[in-house]
Amino acid sequence: MKIYLYLKENILTFTIPQRISGTFNFAENPEEETKLINITAKEEAWYLYSTTDVSVLKNDAPIDELLLESDNYYTLQRGDQKFLIYVTHTFDKTFLPYRYDSNLNLVIGNNDLCNVKFDCPYIDQDALRISCQDNILYVTTNKNYIYLNNIVLESNNEIINYQVKSGDVLNVYGFKAVFFKSNIM
Repeated sequence: MKIYLYLKENILTFTIPQRISGTFNFAENPEEETKLINITAKEEAWYLYSTTDVSVLKNDAPIDELLLESDNYYTLQRGDQKFLIYVTHTFDKTFLPYRYDSNLNLVIGNNDLCNVKFDCPYIDQDALRISCQDNILYVTTNKNYIYLNNIVLESNNEIINYQVKSGDVLNVYGFKAVFFKSNIM
């Protein structure tokens, strides 16, 4: 399984093996004494568990452990700070090729009117737009926490255009797009 930890500045990615065995701990900050993400094998499945310093939350209440499943979000809390993780399969087989031209105008969000609907409780109805202008790709957004190459694109609620180059990877809380010349995966 692959685990994405969404931080204010960037995304960290961790991988646990397909073979369910052992215990794994990951930290968002190497200087932090306690590990943020704590996972253990139990009953032939992976479980996310709480420690004395980090709580696993379910419906905003701390619980001891929670079954870790692909394509799901989990919230962790250390002190007053909450952290969001998203879990996927190690090898993502859901990529679809999309060939675009100079008329590209994709709107991605939680709205039925979007070209690409992505049901996610953490994005707005129209989270972002991908367009082509003068043969240059742009990601347009006025929302925070859209990540390009694992670094957050900060907009401060202003509409901002970010130029996208071939090889760039966009990540919006589990929705990923990889950009190539004339193609988006």
